[in-house]
Amino acid sequence: MRTSTLRAVNTSEVQKDNPASVYLATLAPTGRRSMYSQLKLALKVLGIRSTVERYHWATLGYAQIVTVRAKLLEQGRSPHSVNLALAALRGTMQCAFHLGLVDADCVLRVKAVRRVAVASGPRGRSLTPVEVRKLLSCGKNDRTPIGIRDTALLAVLVCTGMRRAELCALYIDDYDIARGELVIHRAKGNRERICPLSKGARQLLAPWLSLRGKGTGPMFCRIRKAGTVILQSLSTQSIYDIVQHRAESAGIGTITPHDLRRTFVTTLLSSTGDINLVRGLVGHSDVKTTARYDLRIHDAQKQIEQLVQF
Repeated sequence: MRTSTLRAVNTSEVQKDNPASVYLATLAPTGRRSMYSQLKLALKVLGIRSTVERYHWATLGYAQIVTVRAKLLEQGRSPHSVNLALAALRGTMQCAFHLGLVDADCVLRVKAVRRVAVASGPRGRSLTPVEVRKLLSCGKNDRTPIGIRDTALLAVLVCTGMRRAELCALYIDDYDIARGELVIHRAKGNRERICPLSKGARQLLAPWLSLRGKGTGPMFCRIRKAGTVILQSLSTQSIYDIVQHRAESAGIGTITPHDLRRTFVTTLLSSTGDINLVRGLVGHSDVKTTARYDLRIHDAQKQIEQLVQF
C-alpha cells in the first residue's frame, strides 16, 4: 500500500476540523504535495509560526491573502507560482465554509483577491530531435547505476510527457512490460491514464529495471554514492536537478522537466495533428491547455526563411 511522505496529506488521517486537511484530501496525491507546499509557503510569508495541520485557517482574511500575493511577487515568484498559492488558499477557505467555520461573505472576500495576469505567449522550450538524442546519450557515457537510472528516467519523461510529480509517484507495478505501457493512477484531477512507451524508451528502461530489482516500491529510486539502490522515491526537486544536470552535460543548455512535456506535446502535434489525442495522453481536461504547450511556432521562422531566400 502506498503511503505519503507527508503525514498531513494522508487521506486516512484527515483532521475533520482542519479545513486545510480536508481540502488536501480532495486532491490527487501529486496535487496534495504541491498544495501542501503552497500552504506552508503562505504561512512562512505571513510570518506565522505554525504548521499547516495546526493553524486556525478560519482566521485567515482578505488582507492576509492580499499580503501573500504582494510578498510573493516582491520575491520575484512567477505569476503561475503566485496563482498556485492563491488557489491553495481559496480551496482551504472554501472548505472552511463547508465545515461551518466561516460564512459565505468571508469566502467571497477571499475569492475577490485578483489572480496575477499571465502572459499569453508560449512558455519554455521544445527540444529538437538532435537535442533529445544528445540528452538521452548520457547513459552511453555514464554506465554507473546513477547514469543508467537517469537515462531511463529521461526516456520516460520524453516519451510520455508526464509531470515530474507523476514520475515520482510511479510504482514498479504500474508498468505493463508485455504491453509496453505505464499507468498513471490518480494523476492531476484524480484521473487515470495510460502512457505507451516507444521501443527505444523500453530499451533504455530495461537496464534500470534489471539493476533496480523486482522489489515493491517506486520505479525510480534513490541511489547511494556507492551505487546501492534504495527503494525510496525521488523527490520532485531531485527530478528537476537530474534533468538540468544531464542537459548541461549534454551541451543543450538549461531545460526543465516541463520542457520535456512541451517537447512531447509539440512533437506529437507535428506528427499527428490530433490535439484531442495529445490532450488525453498528457492528461489535460481542456484542449486549450494542450494548445499552450504547442511550441511549433518557434520552428516556423526557420521554415519561413527557406521559403524566400534573397
